[in-house]
Amino acid sequence: MFQHYLMFGGDCEDALKTYEKAFGGKISEICKYGDQEGFAEKEEQKNLVMHSTFVLDGGNIMCADYPYKTTPGDNTFVMPSLKTVGRIKKAWDVLKENAVIFEDLAPCFFAEIYGTLRDKHGINWMLMIEKEPECTCTDECASGYNPNCTCTHPDCHCREADRQV
Repeated sequence: MFQHYLMFGGDCEDALKTYEKAFGGKISEICKYGDQEGFAEKEEQKNLVMHSTFVLDGGNIMCADYPYKTTPGDNTFVMPSLKTVGRIKKAWDVLKENAVIFEDLAPCFFAEIYGTLRDKHGINWMLMIEKEPECTCTDECASGYNPNCTCTHPDCHCREADRQV
């Protein structure tokens, strides 16, 4: 499966609100550069979107304010769903030949491995395996089912109970 990652030059949050209004989808998450220590190099970057997800009918598009100059038309990244570090590294090794590397392939705080490049054909690629979220269940979840639980961990016992109901 392939996903798209849209990069904006400072108006990502406004774009998300426009898409939410236009399509009736939902902004499921939004993280700003100022939310992560050390990521906003300048004061004016603190309110820019570092990562967001827009969900519509079970599909999603991820968006961010790109820290580099964007030009309409070349600000879209293709992000394949590769489930192993080995597959990511293999794809990276092929795509990096004669490529412009934006961010070298490496582990980071939100991903086991992450890198972005523009291949020799002019296509922007984002390769990554996201880290699994930690279980955020509360004491209210101790009984095994809490309909108000917001935990996103794939093995959350509340989610498992939810599937059985």
